[in-house]
Amino acid sequence: MSDAIFFVSLEELDVRLQQVAHLLVRASDGDLVTACDELHKQVGAFQALWQKAALAPPVPIPLALRLRKTAAALASVQQNLARRAVLTQQTLQTLFPATQSDTYSVGVGARARKPYGSAGRQSGEFQAVCA
Repeated sequence: MSDAIFFVSLEELDVRLQQVAHLLVRASDGDLVTACDELHKQVGAFQALWQKAALAPPVPIPLALRLRKTAAALASVQQNLARRAVLTQQTLQTLFPATQSDTYSVGVGARARKPYGSAGRQSGEFQAVCA
């Protein structure tokens, strides 16, 4: 099997990687999901091509260099996707805290501590003392 086939496949893979990297910065999540699906398909196609070719251990130097470049770009996109996932998770936890109790009602019983007060009484916890 010719090395040219691998270079064409790597070029298509690089285009998908650049698209995902671009969408990580600018686009909506729907576009990013679609681009990631396409990237996943392209990686699978390249892997199948590689296994089908069953290259001998000494891979040609230009192909090896191109593989390293693409692998580095793939690792970078993977790290950026992980960062975005963490930021999204943190944002969701801020907006929707995962708690079983009321957020602003701490305590037990009829006189539970309510720092923001209630309709019936004020706790006085946020009164300011000026000298």
